[in-house]
Amino acid sequence: MNNRLSPAPPPTDSPYQDIDNPQAKDHLLVVLLSVFLGALGVDRFYLGYITSGIIKLLVGCSLPILGGIIVVFGAVVNEAELTSAGTVIALVLAIVVLLAMCLTALIWYIADMIRITTKRLQPKDGDYKD
Repeated sequence: MNNRLSPAPPPTDSPYQDIDNPQAKDHLLVVLLSVFLGALGVDRFYLGYITSGIIKLLVGCSLPILGGIIVVFGAVVNEAELTSAGTVIALVLAIVVLLAMCLTALIWYIADMIRITTKRLQPKDGDYKD
């Protein structure tokens, strides 16, 4: 006769219900990361997409730097009274590049928020906790 007691399975509402999937990510946390820090790629890092997180971080950090360069360059150009057509073209081109980067980053940010909220962007090595 076997007198050993087997452990009871954890209840379904237990915080340990995802013990079989330790890589499961909290969906609400991912949504909050996407909303507040998504422009810096923090949501991608948390989900395990390191490469796209680095790219998103570089794009997000380069926008203020590029904007600052354009402001400084514009101040220098204003001091020089726009003496050269090449200078004006360079300034306009820099502004166009900055606007294109801002639009790209904004579209990526919004697309990631939608994909994360609708659970279409899944964690790389797991699933979302229910």
